[in-house]
This record gives sequence, structure tokens and C-alpha cells, in this order.
Amino acid sequence: MSLSVALGVLLVGYVIYAVVDLLIDKIPNYNLIFMLICAVCLFIYSVTFAMIYISDNYDNGTILLASGVATIFNLGLSPINEYLLYNQTFTVLILICHYMSLYLFMKFITTTKIINSDEVKNKYF
Repeated sequence: MSLSVALGVLLVGYVIYAVVDLLIDKIPNYNLIFMLICAVCLFIYSVTFAMIYISDNYDNGTILLASGVATIFNLGLSPINEYLLYNQTFTVLILICHYMSLYLFMKFITTTKIINSDEVKNKYF
């Protein structure tokens, strides 16, 4: 655990907290639990792709990191666009980030290679 990893975790956690705090007054009480579940799932997803990137077992880890960042941007901006400030520019940015994150994730899955397969095989299988 280095300083940059700790700062990254704090930054992602703060972004998720800021969006939840911004929307907590706008969402009805019966949907509040779903928003909190989605926020926790987004944090778990971001920790997962960050751990895969930091472990440096795959050749194209930066593609996965870019896909995760685009997903966080997409899912952070979508509720703001829906509940607070609807703007067509935000909608276009959300769609671009969504398609880019899906494309980069699929590219990571199809083209990545394990850097040292013997070490990974001994450690995980």
C-alpha cells in the first residue's frame, strides 16, 4: 500500500460520497437504500479494477484502468444529470463515457495476456 494507492482510494471514495451527499435530498426515501447499495457496489467495482491494475499481472492493465475511470465518471454524472441539472451536453458525455468504458473493457478481455503465467498459475490455481 503506497501513498498513491491510498490517495486514489480516498479520491474515489470522496467522489462517490460527494455524489451521494448531493443527491440525498433529491431522491425519495423509498429509493434511498437502492442509491446506497449502488454506491457501495460502485466502490467495490473501483477497488476491484484498481487491485487488478496494481497487481500488474496483465499486459494491458491501463486499458482496464481507463475503462474503470470512464465507468466511474459515467455513473457519477448520470444521477446528477437525472435529478439536479438536466443538460444535453451531460447526456452526450455520459453516452460517450459509457460506450468507451464498454469498448475498453471488451478490448481488455479479448486482447490481454498474462505477463508471467507460471507465477499466476502457481499462486491462483
